[in-house]
Order: sequence, then C-alpha cells, then structure tokens
Amino acid sequence: QGDTTNYSRELGDFAKDLKTDGPIYGYAVEQKVAYPTISWSWQDAAGLFNQGPLLQNVQQGVAALQTWVTSLSSFCPGSRISLFGYSEGAWIINVWEQQYPDEAAQIYSAGLIGDPCYADSLGDAGLARLFVPSSCGPAADYIVGETNIQPTNSDCLTLDPVCGAGYFSNGTLPVAQLADAAACTPKDSCAHFEYVNDGDVANMASWMLSDTT
Repeated sequence: QGDTTNYSRELGDFAKDLKTDGPIYGYAVEQKVAYPTISWSWQDAAGLFNQGPLLQNVQQGVAALQTWVTSLSSFCPGSRISLFGYSEGAWIINVWEQQYPDEAAQIYSAGLIGDPCYADSLGDAGLARLFVPSSCGPAADYIVGETNIQPTNSDCLTLDPVCGAGYFSNGTLPVAQLADAAACTPKDSCAHFEYVNDGDVANMASWMLSDTT
C-alpha cells in the first residue's frame, strides 16, 4: 500500500516472500498498485463516517486497481491474477470487487491481512465494516467465502483494532475499537503491525502461489 515511494513493511516482505517461493510453484511477478495515503489514517474518524480524505483515497485506489487489472487482462490474457492487500489496501480490494463484480469474478485469489472489512462468526468486524458497511459486502457472504473473488483469505490477528478479531467477542464497543486503532503504532507493539513478525505475510504469499482452488 502507499504512494509510489513509500510502501509498507508488510508489502515489502510480501514481495520478498513471493520472489523466494515463486520458483517452487512456477513463476510469479509482483505489480504494486500505488495510491495516496494519510499518515495514521485510522485516526481520521471523519474519513470513516463521512466522505472524508480516507474514503477519497480508497476510491483513488479502486480506480488505480481497475486500470491495472484492465491493462494486464488486455496485454496478458489468460494470466492468473491474484490480489494482496494490507490494511487500507485490503479495503480497496473489497470496495473494488463490489464496484467491478465481473472483473472480480475473473481474479484467481485474494489475500488480505489487517482487513478493515474483516468479519467472523463470533461477530467481530473491522472498522470499515462497522462504520461504512456498504463498502464491504454482506458479512454472511464474507464469512463463508462467497465474495466476488473466490477464494479470498482474510487474516486478522487477535486484537488488531483495524480488522477487529477478538473485540466484539470480548464485549468491546466499536467506539473503543476505533480509539484503539487511533492509538495503534508500531512502537506500541500493536497487533496491526505484527503480521510480518508472526509469519502471516509469508504464509499468505505461499497460499496465494499454491493451488488455492
């Protein structure tokens, strides 16, 4: 995720894992889709509740992703396209597949971590699903994997406030979850920044390269 010069550590490690594991499964090429970001954007409550800068950035990311998918499908027809998104990038993939269901149905797989549209059977939900539910699609479909991109693998570490695993099931109100997200920084060992350390990024790269059907 991020602009053209500042990609997250998660995407950097994903690219490295993809390069390492690629020869095992055949051949894979990474293509970054750039979009603008806001520093500590989850503090931007206006961007969640209204048409603020965070949602504007998401829409720019959706447009960029659509351009990339259309271009690759035209120049390399028949290629297997998989999408990987972390945090706001995962939200962009969710919004894109709602707006472009025909194109999304042709995507081979999607791997999402720290996903703001996350939902589970315990009632836990990510911030986008809590505050902008129309951007995420039905929770019931998401939980059983019946999204426009099949298969989709969404991974959320426990008490990552952006994706929300463990919050509702522990009786935490959405307002408190949003407050935790606003206070979430790498130096505080917040779960949202632990996906590389926990091996989730490497596991997702392997899953996306393998036969996920």
